[in-house]
Amino acid sequence: MEGEFTPLKNGQHLIKVRRRGTFRRLYYVNDDMSQLSYSGSKKLKCLGVALGIDLGDVQEIREGRLTDILNKREPKPPEELCFSLVMKNGSLDLIAESREARDLWVKGLRTVIQACKGSNLKVQDLRQLWIQESFSRADKSKDGMLSFEEVLALMNTMNAGVPKETAKKMFDEIALSDDKKGKAALNLEQFRKLYEKLTMRPEIEELFKKYSGESMSVNAEALKEFLETEQKESVTLVDCKQLIEKFEPSKDPSRTGEMGPEGFKMLLLSRNQELFSPKHNEVYQDMTQPMSHYFIASSHNTYLLEDQLKGPSSVEGYIRALVKGCRCVELDCWDGSDNEPVVYHGHTLTSKILFKDIIRAVNEFAFKSSEYPLILSLENHCSVKQQDVLAKYLTEILGDKLYKKPLSRDQEVLPSPEFFKNKILIKGKKLPQPAEGQDTTDGEDGGEVSDEDEAADIPDEQVPEEVKKVVEKGSKKSKLKLSKNLSDLVVVCKSVHFSSFEQQRQKYKFYEMSSFTESKAEALAQNQPTEYVKHNTWQLSRIYPKGTRTDSSNYQPYKMWNVGCQVVALNYQTDGHEAMHINLGKFRDNGSSGYILKPAFLRQENSTFDPNGNYGDITPKKLKFKIISGQMLPKPNSSRKGEVIDPYVKLKIVGVPADNKKATTSVVQNNGLNPEWNEEFEFQVNVPELATFRLKIRDKDVTSGDEYIAQYALPFTSMQQGYRHIKLLSKHGEQLPMASLFVHVDIQ
Repeated sequence: MEGEFTPLKNGQHLIKVRRRGTFRRLYYVNDDMSQLSYSGSKKLKCLGVALGIDLGDVQEIREGRLTDILNKREPKPPEELCFSLVMKNGSLDLIAESREARDLWVKGLRTVIQACKGSNLKVQDLRQLWIQESFSRADKSKDGMLSFEEVLALMNTMNAGVPKETAKKMFDEIALSDDKKGKAALNLEQFRKLYEKLTMRPEIEELFKKYSGESMSVNAEALKEFLETEQKESVTLVDCKQLIEKFEPSKDPSRTGEMGPEGFKMLLLSRNQELFSPKHNEVYQDMTQPMSHYFIASSHNTYLLEDQLKGPSSVEGYIRALVKGCRCVELDCWDGSDNEPVVYHGHTLTSKILFKDIIRAVNEFAFKSSEYPLILSLENHCSVKQQDVLAKYLTEILGDKLYKKPLSRDQEVLPSPEFFKNKILIKGKKLPQPAEGQDTTDGEDGGEVSDEDEAADIPDEQVPEEVKKVVEKGSKKSKLKLSKNLSDLVVVCKSVHFSSFEQQRQKYKFYEMSSFTESKAEALAQNQPTEYVKHNTWQLSRIYPKGTRTDSSNYQPYKMWNVGCQVVALNYQTDGHEAMHINLGKFRDNGSSGYILKPAFLRQENSTFDPNGNYGDITPKKLKFKIISGQMLPKPNSSRKGEVIDPYVKLKIVGVPADNKKATTSVVQNNGLNPEWNEEFEFQVNVPELATFRLKIRDKDVTSGDEYIAQYALPFTSMQQGYRHIKLLSKHGEQLPMASLFVHVDIQ
């Protein structure tokens, strides 16, 4: 493997693309494979300095012109030479000298980044890698030694909250004399010992002793007892012997077949022992039922990156949503110059992007995260001429991925996600179907349909004067002439107006669907909940945010899931708030496929389920949830230098109204490294299949207000019982390195 990295280490010239121009630079991966560096900048040449990016910060690598900078570059660089390193706050866009060079860099960097993120590493290896990286960052002089001042600074970044006198005592116990400095310092191995002292887990040791007794080791029989009694897992002795072999770090032959406290800790930190069930990381549900029987991860105004009135539109919005497992994205299509349709939020100052650029990105990313069908929800405001262009791009760019075959006239229910696997479906208006035997050449140029304009839902008082001066407010009642070419691409998601549940059943077909504002949907869920549940067993319902949410905020999706609404569309760009945390937490289920089978009581056409009180024969559950301790909790971004956090945990269950409950732990003063709570909370969960559990950690700050630390959400039905770790996420959903909560779960 070392050989394949040689060209990356030796370096090659690549062209860096920025909005203001292009720059030829020598790029190379540094010796410890942690950074992509470059030289060649005139500004830095005189200083002999090389700049670069931390490869651990790279979220993905894209091949082709799949960022705004490369996509908008004129003249357009060759697709086969381009690649981009995408990070949280932007991208590094590069052009190689040949396709072979591009492919070499992409393959090599993906391998390095995978190693940096530890996705293929054991827990022990990942921790050692993190210790090494922390040591390297703290070693300002780059001499392989840490002075006490450097160690103290590192402890502060780790949120250790250790008094200086205690830290000095621990340091002196381990330190050796460094003649070069004339004062004590720690090398990497000694720093590892200090780290192990700092991160001792007495709560795990106590649990371990319960099963090891005085011997301080557990054999396969004792481990089996622990996993079956505490973790409620079904395992064999062979399974337990394999776990001991996998996690026990000691190679002492006298202890073969036994696990010590360190191996036990590594087992509890492993992925299979997390709160989220590993079985739910795979597609495990029946995917052959009608599409109306599934919750579908869905996005609203996917092209927007910020607010609904003046913010930028970008292809990036689609890529981000698709990478997160979204299975329904929205495109608001309008006439553009040079017969090129554009996408933007009509009647606003949001920027415009070419429809064809979005479809190219969709073609590339549609099935990266899930192989189940992707719905393109078209809000069409184009002339017939440019609608034909829409149809042309959809057909030519998407090719065989686009599902165009009409359904059989004998079909009575929607086909399944399995049937539409790896297919793209178009949702939009459709011309009336000709009667059987009628000449289909009639009306070949198209016909009129109603024009549904979500942007027209924005109240006038919400629109700033600067926007009113430039744009003209639309009308929701206008008629639109529809192109037959575009109409023919709408097969199973025909948009129709909703009047009433009774009329919907009498007049409309299973392949038709209606869109509801959140206000309309909430009113129906409150006043006609059982009728709404029945409606959603055979037709799809799409819900979208009300027009007053011009800041791209979100409604609570669980209120719509309670009555079986499938396409509950949220503003994915607003990912730092509760609604999106709950949405992304729910859709982790079923292998993050974007499709979750609804519970049986939401799939039966004769259902009497009412989320407001009539739960039928659903068996309630009692949840006992104990917050034991936290590990390596990070500081808020705004935290002052040297300040240690005072963390507390807020717990919440959402679902049917009777299940919406909250709880909060006490505050642990001055400790983000290993705070302990040992506080248990009890919840009655009446409808477990619709409940989502969420927690967030905040830093108590009486002077400037409490600040965000971390969050996590998952379906109630995906919880494992027993002693579990939760790998915490940032406000925006990124994994926080080494940060976790240790909890105990009991479900009765």
